Amino acid sequence: MDYRQRRRTPARRRSKPQAPKSASREALEWIVCILVAVALALTFNTFVAQIIIVDGTSMEPTLMNWERMLVTRFTYRLRMPERGEIVILHYPDPADRDNYVKRVVGLPGDTVEIRGGTLYVNGDAIDEPYIAARMERDLAPVVVPQGTVYVLGDNRNDSHDSRYSDVGPVSADLLLGEVHAVIWPLRGIRTMADYTDQFARVGAATG
Repeated sequence: MDYRQRRRTPARRRSKPQAPKSASREALEWIVCILVAVALALTFNTFVAQIIIVDGTSMEPTLMNWERMLVTRFTYRLRMPERGEIVILHYPDPADRDNYVKRVVGLPGDTVEIRGGTLYVNGDAIDEPYIAARMERDLAPVVVPQGTVYVLGDNRNDSHDSRYSDVGPVSADLLLGEVHAVIWPLRGIRTMADYTDQFARVGAATG
């Protein structure tokens, strides 16, 4: 007699069809996704990087009107700027919340002077291949106070910057970020040339 047991194939269980999501639940999920995306975008813009539009001609020929700049927001949370860097900043007037773009030429304790169309920092003449034209106005020696930077536009004869009494040396707390590149228009994409070496031979601050 054959006592071998026949193997039984278990019956397949039919999966229950999932109930469709209600319209209100689906809408809630979309709202949550949108809020998360907005929060991430705001965090990125506030602490990491931001795209800012050039508004004006004060930084020509380095930056042209309506170009889009890529700006890192965290750089000056970690360190002070270097001479020659291009920065985004606010001006001291609390009522003026516009973004301005300028080049740092003086650090705390530096003596900044313009004489005969040439920029001097701590008595050393600076070769500036990036400026639009020879400067028409002289500037008497100015000692940059602690905690501030001295900024100028590359279009020196058409720039409202630290040479004016309503701006002056700008507090480091008003620096928003460093300009690293132009990303629009496509034909103008480029990184910012490093001109910090132009200031490398500047002597020690005397102020």
